[in-house]
Amino acid sequence: MAKEKVRRKPYLWEALLCIVFLVVSLYFVLIRWGGDAHMALVISAVFATFIAKRTGISWDEL
Repeated sequence: MAKEKVRRKPYLWEALLCIVFLVVSLYFVLIRWGGDAHMALVISAVFATFIAKRTGISWDEL
């Protein structure tokens, strides 16, 4: 039997962590490596997905 995970709102630190991760990844991609912003946005979206899974959101809801 599958165990249902309780869905909750993300904590403040989880929401801020996503924003900080986005800013840091944009810094490294744009300034340090001279790349394009698309990769930083994709990597940040993957990170935010892991945070969403941690809060109990299913793949269908994402």
